[in-house]
Amino acid sequence: MQSNFKVPIGIAILADNNGNVFSPTNGYTKLPSQYPSYRTLIIASVSVDCLETLLWDIVDSVFDSELLFVLSINEEKTFESSWLNKNYLKQLLQPFMFRLLNDGAVEFGLVRVDENFYEEVRIEYGKVLLIMTSKEQIIEELFNQYHIPYMESLKIITDSPHALMNLRAAAKFASGYEWLNLTKDEFLTEIYTSEIVSILKMQQIDE
Repeated sequence: MQSNFKVPIGIAILADNNGNVFSPTNGYTKLPSQYPSYRTLIIASVSVDCLETLLWDIVDSVFDSELLFVLSINEEKTFESSWLNKNYLKQLLQPFMFRLLNDGAVEFGLVRVDENFYEEVRIEYGKVLLIMTSKEQIIEELFNQYHIPYMESLKIITDSPHALMNLRAAAKFASGYEWLNLTKDEFLTEIYTSEIVSILKMQQIDE
């Protein structure tokens, strides 16, 4: 897995000033939380071809039955759902997961919060996996199952020169079947995210 890291379609890794291009690998690191509501911040670099399965395994292992879904678009708008059953949410999001995980114009998170604790799994714009948790042992066991190693010093895609693209922009660099798919209107960020917001009855929030 280490040598077969698949970069999301909407991320272009660029050469640095010396002409070197960063090669990402699977790995994670962790930091102590600065907040009392959770103990650990986990940062992970995960090949996009296994990111969806890992994400839902984390959700199933860490979260109780109901979650909030948070969706941010183009670093401009953020929407939040009401509390939803995690299995129902997974079912509703399933048709959109390829787009959410490959579109450099969106970031999303799954959140469980009350007065005493906070748990969140977030996929950032650069498709870095962030986990705010007090159940780090469960997370690390899952990473071990996926052969994702702990790294004291982890370098992620967003630490290197890169460009984030929506899927329509990424289509310019694709060919054949992939190009035909990405040029369909259903891959336009504003179209499919509007559909998600409508299906989940999400409300725009101020950050």
